[in-house]
Amino acid sequence: MTSSDDSDGGAENNDDARALPPGQVRGAPLTIDFEGQAIRAFAGESVAVALLAGDIRTLGRSSKYHRPRGAFCFDGHCASCYLRIDGRPNLRACMTPVAPGLRCERQNAFPTADVDLLTAADWLFPGGMDHHTLMTGTRLGNRLFLKLVRQMGGSGTLPDPDTVAGAANAAPAANAEAITVDVCVVGAGPAGLTAARVVAAAPSRPRVLVIDEQAAPGGSLLAEPGGSTRAAALAGAAQAAGARLLAQSTAIAFYPEDLGPDGKPGVLAVAAPDHLLRVSARRFVYATGAYDQNLPLPTTIGRESSRRAGAGGWPFITACARRGPAAASSSWRGHRTPFAWRRA
Repeated sequence: MTSSDDSDGGAENNDDARALPPGQVRGAPLTIDFEGQAIRAFAGESVAVALLAGDIRTLGRSSKYHRPRGAFCFDGHCASCYLRIDGRPNLRACMTPVAPGLRCERQNAFPTADVDLLTAADWLFPGGMDHHTLMTGTRLGNRLFLKLVRQMGGSGTLPDPDTVAGAANAAPAANAEAITVDVCVVGAGPAGLTAARVVAAAPSRPRVLVIDEQAAPGGSLLAEPGGSTRAAALAGAAQAAGARLLAQSTAIAFYPEDLGPDGKPGVLAVAAPDHLLRVSARRFVYATGAYDQNLPLPTTIGRESSRRAGAGGWPFITACARRGPAAASSSWRGHRTPFAWRRA
């Protein structure tokens, strides 16, 4: 459901894809450009949400077989929503907030992502393609094949020149910011926020830092009904206890051999929006939660499995997930689904 000021033009939208939890206020309406098409969006949404609500399902193609890819995890972990945004390639649409006039387009397809002729690779090699051994018999054939592979593979092209120049002018300082705390919590989901609150409230009043790659704290709570309110309450309690929260900051590596600012070994490298952090702590708490994954069906990547999954329907796959991988594999081989499973 949208308010009366939501009808500001653009593509026809599926507003069920952008439903908000009760009490959460929708941002101001705006328009983004998707390959020359005006798409309605609202401040606070990601590009992926705006495109999904605009009935844009295919966001790209896989690098090898050029199979269609769409938004999957919506939390920046699956690499299925890479787009060229404002002249910059390979940006995660689910992690990029919309902005007025934002331009986005799909990559790695010819001539378009909806009708990609390079998907012929999926049909020419039904048994799989080992690109390391193809066309290696002759030098000329190998050169031609390598040229073709380079054209088909990869992801995106170089950024626009003006984008590169702007990024160079706004480049952060080479020196990273050094931070020393008593406890560093990686992950601002329910577990991480609770741990930060409990530790920060200890009588010794330790210094607690919480880092999270998302724009808002809450983690899995943000995907649950009423979760935004709970997430805000947990984050507020952690901050009230003295914890410091850093959003849009990704832990990229831990170097146990490096010396921190306090002279002790162990440095966590963190990529913040505009600079790098070198975090040294007496203790690190990793509360990174779980990531969504595809079901481990035995023939997930094959065309035949896609056809059977489409014929059997998602209830069959959901039932297999409930029974576990072993049940899914045994049932898949027999191609029989008990009635009770279909009703799951």
